[in-house]
Amino acid sequence: MSEFNLVDDAVKSLNSIEEYFKVGMDMTTEVALDFLENGQGEEKEFRNMATKLIQLDNDIQNIKKAIEEVKHAELDDGECMEDVLHAKLAVMKSNEPDFQQHEKLQELNERMFRALHPDETMLGTCEDDDIEMTQEINTKCPYTGMDMVHPVRNKLCGHNYEREGIMQYIKQRKKKAKCPLSGCGNEKPVEESDLVENKELKRYIEKNKKSK
Repeated sequence: MSEFNLVDDAVKSLNSIEEYFKVGMDMTTEVALDFLENGQGEEKEFRNMATKLIQLDNDIQNIKKAIEEVKHAELDDGECMEDVLHAKLAVMKSNEPDFQQHEKLQELNERMFRALHPDETMLGTCEDDDIEMTQEINTKCPYTGMDMVHPVRNKLCGHNYEREGIMQYIKQRKKKAKCPLSGCGNEKPVEESDLVENKELKRYIEKNKKSK
């Protein structure tokens, strides 16, 4: 069908934009480090810029996924393909992941902190945002509901879990083990290879325990 050919051409264009996103994130990181090392610019500005790029990439992923779903959907009589597409995108928009936990943004935060504080250990974000970010940090595992001791981060959606709990969840649910955090937009089942130790969160948890 000609309408699908047009859609496929649009998806190819989105794939090209995806590549621009990756380049844009790398450039943002390098430019941020150059400016900060020379005493110019503010961390928050670069963080906001990176967040917008991550948002754009997320929107592209949602559009591509919604298009594929609509292409294979059986529409009711009189149902408009465009309306169905917009409805699916609205649902995806309402279930967006926490971009502050995105792997790329965390990498940028860590590199900016190291550039400004080479002899210190990063326990959160820097300076003016310390109090705000500390208040937002959730130390409870979304699966077990208990305080985490050995947190691991999902590289795909950025959410954290207690290591033993999420491994048990994966073992039980297998290919149906989607991120247990309510509202997470990541549809890919959680796999052990997606998990990395969240050393920063672990240090934060241990520091809080000592202060109590």
